[in-house]
Amino acid sequence: MKDSIKECMTASRRNSIKVFTLANCGGWMVGIAGARGTELKPDRALQHLREIGERLRVTTQIFDAQSIAGPIHLIHAARGAALAFKSKRLHARSLDLEILCWVAGERQIKVALEKVGVKPHTHEFALVSLGRDRKKIRTALIQALKKLQLHGAPEVLKLSPQKIPKLCKIFNVGKVELKTAPVENLVLERVALLSTL
Repeated sequence: MKDSIKECMTASRRNSIKVFTLANCGGWMVGIAGARGTELKPDRALQHLREIGERLRVTTQIFDAQSIAGPIHLIHAARGAALAFKSKRLHARSLDLEILCWVAGERQIKVALEKVGVKPHTHEFALVSLGRDRKKIRTALIQALKKLQLHGAPEVLKLSPQKIPKLCKIFNVGKVELKTAPVENLVLERVALLSTL
C-alpha cells in the first residue's frame, strides 16, 4: 500500500512539471511546476533548492503562486534571466536571484522578495528551474517538490480572477490601464521593462 501511494505521489510530481526550450537563448531551457503544501521556512527552502541545483547543475527558484500571472509569466522571466546571464548583464550576483528579479520585474532583491517571494503563510507555490539539460531540470523539480513536501498542482499557476487584485497591486497596474489590456500582458510588460534598466 505504501509503495502505491509513493508511486502516485511521484507521478503527481512528474505530471505537474513542464519544460520549455527558450528561444534565442543558446540552449537554455526552463522547467515550471505549480504546487501546494504546508507552510515553508523560506530560507530553508531556498537552501534545499541551492543544494539540489548544485548537484544537478541547474538553478531553481520558488515563488508565491498567487503572485504569478500564469505560466507565461514564469517562462518570460526565465528567458530574461537567461539572456542577462548569457550577456553578463545581471542585476543580481547569482542566477537564482536574477530569476527572482525578473519574475518580480524589480532590480532590488528586497523589493522583489516582498512582491513575489514565499512568505511563511504561503500554501501555493510556483517553481522555476533554469538549465541546459531537460532531464536534469525535470529531476531538480521532482526532487524539490519531494524535499519541500509539496504536491504537484499545476492549476495554481493559472491566472484566475482571484489573483487579479493582488497582481494589480504588486505590479502597480491601475484600473484605467486594466481596461486597455489583460493583466497578464501588463505584468509581462513590467517584467520586460527590467531589460531597459
